[in-house]
Amino acid sequence: MNTSFVRCSALATMLFASGCASTSTFAYQPDPPPPTRHVEVQVTAAIENGRLPDGFVAVISGGMRTYASSVDELGHAVVAGEFPADLTEVWVQLPSQPPGDALLSAPCPVFTGRRIRAAQQADSDFALPRAKRVQLVAQQSVYEVTFEVPRAVNVKGRLVNASGQTLTGAVDRSGAVYNIWRGVTGGRFEVQGIRKNSASWLFVLPDDDEIWMQVIPLSPSQTAANVDIGDIVVIPRVSDANLTISVANRSAVAHDGILQNSSLTLVSADGTMVIDYNIEPTGSVTEPTLTATRQPHLPAGTYYAAPGIPYMSPEVHRLLRLIQAGRQADIEAAGVTIVNAVAGQTVQVSINLPDLQNRINAILE
Repeated sequence: MNTSFVRCSALATMLFASGCASTSTFAYQPDPPPPTRHVEVQVTAAIENGRLPDGFVAVISGGMRTYASSVDELGHAVVAGEFPADLTEVWVQLPSQPPGDALLSAPCPVFTGRRIRAAQQADSDFALPRAKRVQLVAQQSVYEVTFEVPRAVNVKGRLVNASGQTLTGAVDRSGAVYNIWRGVTGGRFEVQGIRKNSASWLFVLPDDDEIWMQVIPLSPSQTAANVDIGDIVVIPRVSDANLTISVANRSAVAHDGILQNSSLTLVSADGTMVIDYNIEPTGSVTEPTLTATRQPHLPAGTYYAAPGIPYMSPEVHRLLRLIQAGRQADIEAAGVTIVNAVAGQTVQVSINLPDLQNRINAILE
């Protein structure tokens, strides 16, 4: 197996020597490098009908270090590297684009042009899985991780208003770790990497200065092959209610590479809309836009809260499935946080994040 390891960190050392008067010279030696531990991850990609493109890599990352290794024709890779000795976890990923952001704690990409092209092709052919966290154990250096890699389809469509006029905006899919919002040209969009023969969702962001997204459900029959789903009518909404949310115990929620402890989503009770907010380190919740960070506002209505980002959070997807099945009463009986937003008013909500996560996951499907 052709294996290459790439390390995105540099060990900087500094030697400083100076003469002191005329009688002695002092040489200041650098501190010894911090201790490290060797971590090897044996990755298996269980690929449905085919193989990943030549040049595709598996990646492990943690402690500001990233290593990559090619995935062979059988879907196997061995990725290894040296990490800080006190590190407690690493992330393993089959990346759809170059790693390097906060999700994987990597300061720089480990991709060549060939690897980027392979990742882009794989992201079209397959529904690439989320990153997996590996909890490191004392005195253990070798770990195993298996990913399911199902085939994917492309979905096309057009965004219009109620009068049939085309709209701008952006569209993305559910499930991926590294999502890239697909811009809409002349109202048309195309989204790749949607799992074949599965229920899924598209998320439509119609306005750069808003954070609410319209949810478009996709049925297994729609995702059986590449499909043009035609016109999607974007429902106009006015953010006429205000919201103050405080979140407790966010650090007790493992983000698992999908920002579950730094983002909060509100899902409308009819399942047609989701709203994404940031959870600040202080526990306050803010609304990120392209122009500013502001206090949350939202269209009036009833919502259920869930940890994480809409297109990535398993809890958000569970709520959407339950709502599609008409099980709002079960959601409410489980004690999931409900937000009743009223136009012209400010609603105040306090959320214990791990408790919310547990309540959602306790609802049987």
